Amino acid sequence: MQRLDNKFDARFIDYATVVIGLYYAAAGFPLNECLKIQNIYAAIFSNFGRVQMDRTYTHLAERNVFNTKLGYELFNSGRIGPVDQTQPPKGDFPPITSTLRLA
Repeated sequence: MQRLDNKFDARFIDYATVVIGLYYAAAGFPLNECLKIQNIYAAIFSNFGRVQMDRTYTHLAERNVFNTKLGYELFNSGRIGPVDQTQPPKGDFPPITSTLRLA
């Protein structure tokens, strides 16, 4: 979401880094490993300009570290997480139909 059509959109910074935390938490990665990977990537590819950088992950903005931790917290608390596939969805949703055909 943060980079569509090869263009950076600052409106999605927080969304993107929360989702990174959700994704890595769901995959079972420890938080510190997720942040280390982000820190290495940021050291090579990112330029945050004049923002407050994190003291531990020195190539990441503080807000990115906060948001990644928030993603982990949301997943680990159960507030956002996997859907129980054994239960019908709550609400009035139309059935999902797929037109995808595999050869």
